[in-house]
Amino acid sequence: SAQPTCLQLSNSRHMDEAMDIEVSTLSGCTMRVAIDACWTGETLRQKCAALTGARFCSSVLVHEGILLEDAVQLAKVDFSQCPHVQIVQVPTTRLLTVGEDRRFLLWDVDKGIVLKEIKASSRCLNRSAVDPLLLRALTAGYGMDVCLWDLHGGALHKQLSGCVETVKCMEVDWENDRVLLGCADGRLLLWNFGTPVDECSHRYICLEALGRCGVNAMSVDWSTSRVIVAGDDAVVKLLDFDRNELLLSLPGHNDAINAAVVDWESQCVLSGSDDGIIHCCSIQDGQLLLELIADPNEFRDAHHGKVATGVFSLQMQWASGRAVSGHRDAIIRVWDLQLKLVVQELRGHMASVLSLDVDWIAGKVYSGSRDSSIRIWDLESAVVVRVLRGHSSSVRSVVLWR
Repeated sequence: SAQPTCLQLSNSRHMDEAMDIEVSTLSGCTMRVAIDACWTGETLRQKCAALTGARFCSSVLVHEGILLEDAVQLAKVDFSQCPHVQIVQVPTTRLLTVGEDRRFLLWDVDKGIVLKEIKASSRCLNRSAVDPLLLRALTAGYGMDVCLWDLHGGALHKQLSGCVETVKCMEVDWENDRVLLGCADGRLLLWNFGTPVDECSHRYICLEALGRCGVNAMSVDWSTSRVIVAGDDAVVKLLDFDRNELLLSLPGHNDAINAAVVDWESQCVLSGSDDGIIHCCSIQDGQLLLELIADPNEFRDAHHGKVATGVFSLQMQWASGRAVSGHRDAIIRVWDLQLKLVVQELRGHMASVLSLDVDWIAGKVYSGSRDSSIRIWDLESAVVVRVLRGHSSSVRSVVLWR
């Protein structure tokens, strides 16, 4: 359907008294709402959200094809002929970024502006996550604090403090208020943040098989209580975190693994390492399916210096046979997994690419770098479409909210 046109509303009618109008919401709910003359469009949206128990993110009010602006008082709108207002969704993209400057920023990607800025207590933030309704966010980092934030008010809601080592990776089950954290000392921590913070709200998963090597990357299948972990010991491990059981070990890398992504349906894991190599393995039988090398001629003896093509970040879409990797040499590489070849190089960052997220449907790549910038790329043309600058130090995590 055609997008509603934004028009200037006239003072065609003033409501001296409250009146009822019919409202249809994005969820398909239709109701009669008694509106007051002093209400604005934003007020009406909030009232409808309260009535339905929902939160209408990125939505607008449309009356007879006219877009009602948030600040316009409803007293200025003529409802006499057709007292019907519809709440419709406006496509939008939000990005949550955290960095070594201890700040996490919520961006309106379309406008390129910061909507919310919060400074955390940790010395450095490594990871972040945001819930599907854009109400809550989790951050974790060097300060040994894991924080749950209220995004609407920008306030700290809950904190797990002083009981974990530096958190290097995390995965969140928002439906059941659980987060699994990978720590620098090699342990995993499962925190139920839906309960009061006490000794019963969290537990360590301390398998001897994990050793004392830092956990740098993980991917969780919450439905089966399985997690893929990888880190400084250069081994990918499949664990059952409910039973504290090691299910599978996948050696093969020659240096620390910094990134790992899993397609649980196909049972395949993609891992990227400081050795500059990306492995694709089956987590059913441990078989090595693919080996991807950005520069076959590069000298890879870790004892003689850092590998320039070392992999810091990864994303994969197994169904289309594509992957995107961020490297120490500041280049983002797009891979064809069937051909085992780099099909695009995204160049523009001035330092290592530490974090990636990809909107495969829209064909956009979001990257965070040691150069303190966030870049948005067109996947097909390999062109930068926007640069976001708000951090004063390395951007450790970029998380896309759709």
